[in-house]
Amino acid sequence: MERRKSLRVDLRDRVCITVLPKSYDNPLSETFYCKTDDLSATGVRFTGAATFTEGQILELLIIRGCAFRGFEFKGRVAWVTKDPQSSASSFGIEFTGTGEETLTAWREALESAPVESQE
Repeated sequence: MERRKSLRVDLRDRVCITVLPKSYDNPLSETFYCKTDDLSATGVRFTGAATFTEGQILELLIIRGCAFRGFEFKGRVAWVTKDPQSSASSFGIEFTGTGEETLTAWREALESAPVESQE
C-alpha cells in the first residue's frame, strides 16, 4: 500500500543544499552537494555525509542543475538511514511551513523535469 502524500519524480540529479542560518546575527551556514534520490511536491530524499537527526527542522535552499533560481523550504527530517558501508546517510525531508507560491513554482519545475530512464 502506497503511503506517500504525493508522486515522486525519480531524479538522480546533483543539488546544492544550504542549511540556512537560524538568525541573521549568525551568518554561518552549512552547504553541501549531493545527489537526490527522488523529489516530490511535498519533500525530497537525498544521500550525503550530513549529520541531521530525525525530527530536526531545516531551512533549505535547493538549486537544481544550472538554474539561477533556488527554492527555499523549511523541512522536517522525517527519517534517516545510515549506510553501514560509508559515511553517507539517506534523508527524507518533508516540507513544512513553505509558502504556497514557492510550492506552486516547485511543482511546476518538477512537472517539466526530464525523468532519467532507470534501465
